[in-house]
This record gives sequence, C-alpha cells and structure tokens, in this order.
Amino acid sequence: MSLLTVISLWYIKRTMRNTKEQAIFHFAIIPAKKKGFYAALCFELGLVMEGDDIFKLKTRIEKAARDYFLVVAEDDELGEDLLNQSLPKKYEPLLEKIKIEELRREWEDKINKIFMWQRIVAQKA
Repeated sequence: MSLLTVISLWYIKRTMRNTKEQAIFHFAIIPAKKKGFYAALCFELGLVMEGDDIFKLKTRIEKAARDYFLVVAEDDELGEDLLNQSLPKKYEPLLEKIKIEELRREWEDKINKIFMWQRIVAQKA
C-alpha cells in the first residue's frame, strides 16, 4: 500500500471513530530531519518515534500503538477520544507534500500509459 493510499484512507476515516472494542491505525515512516534517521507516525494516536532502522522502527511503533490501545480499552476511566487523536501540526505540511508528490507520480504514470504511442507519417509518392 502506497503512502498516498494510507494518507487518503486516513483522511476518509477521520469521520469514523475508533472504539475500545476495535480500532484501525494507519502508519507511515518518513525521512526525519536528522540525516540517516526516520520518523514513524501513527495518525490516529498522534504517536511519533524516530530511529535509524526502518524495520525496528516499524515494529516499535506498531507495538506502542497496540499497547496504547490495550491500556485505553481496559481502563474504564479513559475515554475513546484518546484513540482518535491527530498528529502534531508540524507534520501536516509534510504529509500534504507527500500526498501531492505521490499523486503527481501516480498521474504521471497514468498519463504516460495513456498518451504514449507511435505513428508513422509519410508523404504519398
């Protein structure tokens, strides 16, 4: 699943709410400001983690999201609003930029497939 698809699903899903019975979390890993590092994001929980190993980072953010969900689900005093948060505002421009760039690439691929052809033209003898 592309990052554009994840972001698009997240925008659509924002109208749906996670509950203590079931939650759907969307994740992304993007380059961090520090060279050689990445930021892992969980859109619905507002979780952000950084690391230099994408695979370990993926495992860490998924585990953190699952553990977070279980704590909220098991505690009657914690509300479901904790399962329906937003990322820090500083990530919104970056996500928009990624969405636009991936959309541009997707359409560029489609246009190249649609508009690339060959025609031979010659004068009549």
